[in-house]
Amino acid sequence: MTVYIPKRVAVTGGLGFIGGHFVRRLLASYPTSEIIILDAVTYAANKCNISDFKIFQNVTFVQGSVGVYDDVQRALRGCDTVFHFAAETHVPRSFENPDLFFETNATGSQNVAAACLANKVRRLLHISTDEVYGPTLLPVTETADLNPTTAYAKSKVVAENAIKKARLNGLDALILRPTNVIGVGQHHEKVLPKFVELALSGHPLPIEGNGKQTRTLLPVLDAVTAIETAWLKSSPSQTYNISGNEVVSIVDLAEIVIARLKSKSQISFVEDRQVNDCSYLIDDTAIRALGYRQLSTLHKEIQNLAAAISYNHKTQLTELAS
Repeated sequence: MTVYIPKRVAVTGGLGFIGGHFVRRLLASYPTSEIIILDAVTYAANKCNISDFKIFQNVTFVQGSVGVYDDVQRALRGCDTVFHFAAETHVPRSFENPDLFFETNATGSQNVAAACLANKVRRLLHISTDEVYGPTLLPVTETADLNPTTAYAKSKVVAENAIKKARLNGLDALILRPTNVIGVGQHHEKVLPKFVELALSGHPLPIEGNGKQTRTLLPVLDAVTAIETAWLKSSPSQTYNISGNEVVSIVDLAEIVIARLKSKSQISFVEDRQVNDCSYLIDDTAIRALGYRQLSTLHKEIQNLAAAISYNHKTQLTELAS
């Protein structure tokens, strides 16, 4: 079997959480491939990614927005493979500014799909979300109806529709729907890094509503492996769920973090968000049939986050003192 080595790869949102980890995987696995990172450098961009990727001669950074077609076309020109991570993802923000979410997620994906067709891209991998299904009490497969309840999820459904339309025009496009990804490098607005940071400082951990909502947690490097597996082993234009092994309620997650870090923090119940779905349960038998398996655990990710946050705090204190 011929081993596929990409010549020129574009990664939208490559300075972000999952995208940044995926770029690192590409750099390790394909050191001779040219990697183009298209990123708007929003508040969610990881500063470590910005500095770390600059040392690689095969990495080119294009600052721009997926919401602007000319920016996308400039980044994707000549690429054979595209990984589309760029998105607005924080659900509470989608209530405050739904237009931004539709511009980035929906219009952005339309632009990426159009540029892929224009550049005759070999394969596009579009990163969606399990939230497109809406609340599910039993695991659903990829053929289930989509029933989004938030502006974020609705914008991702529109994005998927753009990708599906591009498929009809000949683009080999995979759609990947991961559950809640966790790990080092995730912005502190997200629930796990927020809980870990608060627990380390002894502050209360806020729980929206009653905290009984469950989330399926997927370690970031396992998400990267699943995406890579789909890229290299999938038949054309498939859709895959990517689940995690651990389903945890938000209140239980807070208690796990407190216990794991031996923190003196307490739990504090606060006003619930506008929409807070009870659970997202998905069946990822299809991606596992390609050979994907999860290796990390929630406990490992908590420890890794705690170590990273503590290190960053020490570094900041050292810089202030110097």
